[in-house]
Amino acid sequence: TERESIDHLWTGRDSFARRFFRDKDFSSKLRQAANSEDPAARAGLSGVDALRKRLEDQSRWPASSEEARGLLAEMAAHLCTIDERRGCRSFKSVADLIKMTARAETLFTLNKYKSVVMPDIIKKKHIQYMDNSQSTTTLLKRLDNEDFVPGTGKKYNQTFLWGQLMYWFKQTIYEPNASLSADRRGTISLPDLESAVRTYTEKDRINLRKTLSESPHKMWKTGTIWSFRNPNKVYGSPWLEAALREPFREIQIEKDLQAIFS
Repeated sequence: TERESIDHLWTGRDSFARRFFRDKDFSSKLRQAANSEDPAARAGLSGVDALRKRLEDQSRWPASSEEARGLLAEMAAHLCTIDERRGCRSFKSVADLIKMTARAETLFTLNKYKSVVMPDIIKKKHIQYMDNSQSTTTLLKRLDNEDFVPGTGKKYNQTFLWGQLMYWFKQTIYEPNASLSADRRGTISLPDLESAVRTYTEKDRINLRKTLSESPHKMWKTGTIWSFRNPNKVYGSPWLEAALREPFREIQIEKDLQAIFS
């Protein structure tokens, strides 16, 4: 809902904004930047501090998710100014991530379906496409469609339906949700804010932009600075927005990339 989106981005106890301001590493970097004598850098710091104070003032909380995304975009702009004026990369990674988050309009979470387990004894005609192991295949050949097959009931957990929708074209997969966490990396699950404190080289940034430009629908590579625990289990990304804008067409995100990596 709109209220939940605002909570996730700004007002909630574990919102994106609160996680930034209470992170010890980011706080330390802001204190270091406070030593700068450059007027523009100090103005950027003042802007970040003003946003922190606004976050603590309930009377000034955003009234819409659009406003909340605008506040995040403002925060990213201030952080970029601090880096540029100081000639460093202290906030480059988190600024990129904040801009990605600010451009993700459609946010959603997982429906809390109950896990279910099938009966231990079922008819052959209901099992023959569920398990493609050799032992099961051999057993089924000896049975009629109405014969019962003893065995352990299959468990369908909360993400089974999501996995089935993702991998509908692979009907032989016994557990389609097994690869969901990997395929969501970066595509619809943006990186953890806390992972943005790690060293983020210009080469890392160029490679990420290239990957997104060429294959926005593919999971992000492992071995980068980013982690994807997604503690709030909220999903959404600029690339998903692009796909929703023009469904069934090639994803066009160059304008998004220009805004994020500028």
